[in-house]
Amino acid sequence: GGRGRGGRGRGGRGRGGRGRGRGRGQKAPPKPPSPPPSEFLNRDPSKQAPTTVAIIGGGIAGLSCAAHLSQHPTLCTPTVFDTGRLRSGGRCSSRLPSKNDAHTILDSCVYDHAAQLMTVDTSDPDRPFVNQVTRWLEDGILTEMPPENVVEISPQDGGLGCVTTPLTLPPHIHFYHGERGMNSIPLALVNSLTSPVEQDVWVSPSNGVYYHKPPYHLWQVKAKKQTLYY
Repeated sequence: GGRGRGGRGRGGRGRGGRGRGRGRGQKAPPKPPSPPPSEFLNRDPSKQAPTTVAIIGGGIAGLSCAAHLSQHPTLCTPTVFDTGRLRSGGRCSSRLPSKNDAHTILDSCVYDHAAQLMTVDTSDPDRPFVNQVTRWLEDGILTEMPPENVVEISPQDGGLGCVTTPLTLPPHIHFYHGERGMNSIPLALVNSLTSPVEQDVWVSPSNGVYYHKPPYHLWQVKAKKQTLYY
């Protein structure tokens, strides 16, 4: 709050104090951006065909959204903006072998940065996700992990080391991993798209996206040092 006479006030404006509701150390709310160019004035989104869609984030959710929207090219054209420098993936990103690596071991291995496997409940074979996993298996994108390879690791009593205990799983629970790391899944989604994926693009969560209300009916995205409208 502001300063009151001889002390600190409560939320109001005291003598010599700051404005209402904003104390020391608090940032002012961001100012709304400038209005879009005049050609977007009185734009009727219902008459735009196809509608342009901006998807912020190229993880599994963003790429799945783009894949579904890409099946309707006459209705919409999605563009994915992703922060990945080399490729999309989000939590399913993998470090792939590279000839530029200085270490021989790194040259020949695939490292998953986050997610390392996928758990699938196949008790209902008609679930859309189960059908999608089946297609990925048929296309060589996923590989089922043998049940004996899924273990629980616990510390060894009375000394260093650890003990591995195989997990007992219900027959309808299966584990899968990417054939070339978990990044195989997002790469397959990217290859299925008919729309672009913009890599190495940072869209700020605080002021990178803004919706201009009527008469504009417009989303504004600040990316790649440009102001884009959707």
